[in-house]
Amino acid sequence: MGLRLKKDRNGHLRPYFYGRYMVDGKTMEVNLGLEWEGTPPEDLRGEGDSDFENSRDRATEKLAALQAEAGQKGRADHLTERLIESKTGRKVEYAKLTDLASLWRGMPRGRKVTEKHLAACDSKFQRFIDFMNTPPRKAGYLHEVSESDAGAYLECLQEELTDESVRQAINLLRSAFTRFLPVGMSNPFRRIVLRGSTDKETIHRIPFTSDELQKIFDVSASDTLLHPLIVCAACTGMRRGDVCRLRWVDVDLQAGIINCKTGKTRERLEIPIFGPLHAVLEKQPHDGPFVFSEAADLIETRTGQSRISWGFKYIVTQALTGIGPQKIEPLYPAHRAEADGMAAIEELTKPGSARRKRLETVLKEYLAGASYRVIHERHGYSRGQISGDLQAIENKLGGRIRRKESATPRLAVRKATNVQVEGRKNAASVRDWHALRVTFVTIALSAGVPMELVRRITGHKTVDIVLKHYFRPDREHFKSVMIQKMPGVLTGERAREDCGMDEIKRIAAEIADGRDLERNIAKISRLVSSNQYMRES
Repeated sequence: MGLRLKKDRNGHLRPYFYGRYMVDGKTMEVNLGLEWEGTPPEDLRGEGDSDFENSRDRATEKLAALQAEAGQKGRADHLTERLIESKTGRKVEYAKLTDLASLWRGMPRGRKVTEKHLAACDSKFQRFIDFMNTPPRKAGYLHEVSESDAGAYLECLQEELTDESVRQAINLLRSAFTRFLPVGMSNPFRRIVLRGSTDKETIHRIPFTSDELQKIFDVSASDTLLHPLIVCAACTGMRRGDVCRLRWVDVDLQAGIINCKTGKTRERLEIPIFGPLHAVLEKQPHDGPFVFSEAADLIETRTGQSRISWGFKYIVTQALTGIGPQKIEPLYPAHRAEADGMAAIEELTKPGSARRKRLETVLKEYLAGASYRVIHERHGYSRGQISGDLQAIENKLGGRIRRKESATPRLAVRKATNVQVEGRKNAASVRDWHALRVTFVTIALSAGVPMELVRRITGHKTVDIVLKHYFRPDREHFKSVMIQKMPGVLTGERAREDCGMDEIKRIAAEIADGRDLERNIAKISRLVSSNQYMRES
């Protein structure tokens, strides 16, 4: 340890002194920033001229100062760690940024969280790690992240994401740093102030009309998985996860009540069972704790959640636009597909190889009508393997054997269920599963159901949330309700109704006298039809 002189690639001495010293058992080597002067000796163990020795003295003093400072810091850190350990009984641990996701997943919680939520947290942590790995920033541990780093990351997020997404990302990091930083260290996200809502328009889900709901029920009637879920969501206003995880112990068919806790807020719900839902529940088999057993399994995986969500959007698109699945017949003759496919497999693979066995199994299962999902469940082959195997056989045959089923084009689904808003990067989904919840609240409140009863069914804690996000009547519906509820002196409707009734009475008198029977009967039918709401009232 001590002073050093270094040579460059050409063998010439570099102009600066270098110093080596030990810190916590690690060897540190730094450029002291001092140039040597005069003529140095061939070996630093010897002496140079007076100018060199004077510069060596200055370098020695600077190295000693650096070494002393490092030693003091090391001892201070060590003493701090010993103090914390004595007070808390735990050894101080420095968490790495790359461990954030695993630490967050392994954190003890009061209740179970879904894999979807944890995966979203993983994504937020990885985004921050990628940001911190971008020069000039460089931090391997949480305690190395500075407030300036946190501020720069906030600015980066605000350029790319909505205010709500920024809020979620920063709050997650603030919470994680609070939990995993060593005791006594300052949280770099502690003093970040998030801006409030901006002038960006809030995009709300669009409720379905009664006619649209009926079309959705009709289109989904043949889908044994989604139809019961759709009816349950529409008749109860429950969230997708709560519907899929509904338990038989919470269902009282005799009393006509569902009494359960919502998974999000843990609020206790009391929901009446309407006729369509009662019919659906009666048909469900009692083969486990869940009412919808298959859906309860699917909702626990990302692929299962996607199947349920996209399946519903397909049904909505078909119901609203009339676009339905279109079968495209295979180009390769069906009666020759298996024999020629087996011959192709023999040319592609070696006898007795694992690949030949897999290709033969995939071909036979697929031609027998099994889907990728079924083949995966039966044999464990991934969907990518199955698709690749079938494509290899097709390439050898020179024709298509795969069933290309265009089940409602994705572009049509996005057009029917999403809304693109100026100033937003991604389209907003307005006709998804949660739209059924919005539909239930809108119809209930419009029909005059008291707000307290609606909140008791949906589990919302405040009236503001219901009115701001869930009560979304369209213009025509809003107008018709106002006309029905407001006095005729303001709307002018009562005057027209009275005129209509006077006309009906006049025509009825003419009919009683036997004058122009057919013409007057047609008139009174039209008038009664136009004043239908009067008879209902």
